[in-house]
Amino acid sequence: MSKNNLDDLHEIVNRASEWPEQARAELEESMLSVEARYYGVYIATKDDRAALKRSADDVKHNRFASDDNVKRVFRHFNRA
Repeated sequence: MSKNNLDDLHEIVNRASEWPEQARAELEESMLSVEARYYGVYIATKDDRAALKRSADDVKHNRFASDDNVKRVFRHFNRA
């Protein structure tokens, strides 16, 4: 990456500090996605961590579909 490109990137990130919170969150998510694609590393977002915590809580309290319920749903939606 050329020095000009790095300067441009730093300038955009500096401007982003003034963006609305939702826009900053979108930028962060996009940057993490690019990083994961190029380096094979995924850093969970705050929303990801919250979803994982909810899932773990569901498993802990047996709040998930039984195998029979899952099979029934697949049979229902796979009808021709």
